[in-house]
Order: sequence, then structure tokens, then C-alpha cells
Amino acid sequence: MDSDELEMLLEARLQLGDQNQNLSDNELICECHCISLEQIREIVGKNEVNLTHLSEVLGLGTGCSSCLKKFEQWKGKI
Repeated sequence: MDSDELEMLLEARLQLGDQNQNLSDNELICECHCISLEQIREIVGKNEVNLTHLSEVLGLGTGCSSCLKKFEQWKGKI
């Protein structure tokens, strides 16, 4: 997949993101590293979501970084 195709895919995902209000535990937040909502919940626990910590522990956002761009959409599901 070239960079133009990747950019179009990311844009489409952002536009469709509002339809994904009910994320399941198995929903992938970071497709590059196969990080699920459940894995993030396990790390975060009852604490505030810390993207730096999630990046260090899970590698979140170290691939294409689209998961970080969609942070506002999924952070409330933690």
C-alpha cells in the first residue's frame, strides 16, 4: 500500500469513526500492533489515559499513528 492509499484509508476511517460508538473489548485500537481496547483497559485500570505510558508499554502509536489521531473517539471507551 503506497502513502496515498494509506492516507485515503485513514481519512475514510476518520469519517466513519462516529459510527463506531459501541466498541467491544476485542476492537482493535492500534491495527499496526494489534492492540485491543481490552489491552488498553488492562494497562490503564482506573487511572487517566496516558498516551506516553501506553506507547512505552504497548507500542501504541509507534506505527502509522492513526490510533493517536482517533484518540478523542476511543478514549471515553476506556
